Amino acid sequence: MTEAIILCGGEGLRLKSNGILTPKPLLSLNNGNILKYQINWLKANDIEDIVIATSEQIYDENKKEMPLGVKYSLEKSKLGTGGALLQALQYIKEYPVYVQNVDDFIFSDTYSPLMLIQNLKESYYKGNLLLSNPPLPFSTINRNGSYVKGFERNPTVREVVVSVGHYAFSERIKQYLPEIGDMEITTLPTMADEGLLMCQMLKGEWKTVNDIKQYQQLLDHMRKL
Repeated sequence: MTEAIILCGGEGLRLKSNGILTPKPLLSLNNGNILKYQINWLKANDIEDIVIATSEQIYDENKKEMPLGVKYSLEKSKLGTGGALLQALQYIKEYPVYVQNVDDFIFSDTYSPLMLIQNLKESYYKGNLLLSNPPLPFSTINRNGSYVKGFERNPTVREVVVSVGHYAFSERIKQYLPEIGDMEITTLPTMADEGLLMCQMLKGEWKTVNDIKQYQQLLDHMRKL
């Protein structure tokens, strides 16, 4: 049995600044919402036991929209990704556990969360991160001196890799997580310094939703699919 945690406690403030008041996990997507999509994605990849780490406010204000058949780890106050994960781990019975951000989407014909889990099981590492080459948010210019030869729209930065917010962790992750704070700032750098993290490159596409433009790009991508 493989278990997963979806982190979705953020308020989506950058979306609110564009007039979208719906919490990010509940934004419309594929005749449902973002959270339901991610749950279905995990289930389609043979992960049935899922814990949703979210705020009490999001849950209380949107009970009718919250999916059934999953467990909820509710934050009474802001805990950050590290604190939210630490709290949610109390519902996990078996390790490694798969962890993902609700707003990070994977599109791949070859990738499965179980790959990240299995690679961690076969190693001495305590954490496994999924990486991708990110696209730039702007066009680049091909030039010859002061002469513009052409443009490349949103090119992928091949020399740079980023964490795409999908992880596999052993039970040892607990001792590195803060009660309050973001694991990206505290936990992961510490584990990297101690040589406890491995990484796996994604063969496919990664999309994230931090602002209205990225949300629209995700919707356009889903329509094409």
